[in-house]
Amino acid sequence: GFLCPSGWLQELLYRIPVRKKNRFKGDKALRRVKYLVLAATLILPLFVKLTPFFCKYICLSGTLAGILLAFSDTRLFDLFGTMLAWKACVLGIIVLASILIFRPFCKYLCPLGAFYSLFNRTGIFRMSVEKNRCNGCSACAKTCKMGVNPSLNPNALECIRCGECINICPH
Repeated sequence: GFLCPSGWLQELLYRIPVRKKNRFKGDKALRRVKYLVLAATLILPLFVKLTPFFCKYICLSGTLAGILLAFSDTRLFDLFGTMLAWKACVLGIIVLASILIFRPFCKYLCPLGAFYSLFNRTGIFRMSVEKNRCNGCSACAKTCKMGVNPSLNPNALECIRCGECINICPH
């Protein structure tokens, strides 16, 4: 999460001062989509000869690269055709969502984030809570933009290890 250019862009957009909407009805269901995208990314190429569909149709970095490529040489506009319009729509949706929701691409679509999350409980960087020091104030849960309650589940699948919960903890 610290090295991802898509995460960095989303965090910059999230800093735009508007009313935020991190928790909403359907959020938990949408978070499962990234696991479906991961499964499709791994399984579809076994049965169908495709260009890497995730990179081509959904990936934020691929979308930005495609749009920049098209604008770098206007002759490419004709070659891209409807793909450029699709990429512009994907980018627009992600940009607008990033202003309102913390890292929506990471939360809902990124198969790499889904893959990494599977190792949160066994990874090198794990979180732990000193139960004798935790008074249950929920300051960590209130500050978590990923919707995790670190005092209950410090190694939740959705945790991106930003460390904000550690910084806000009064104990």
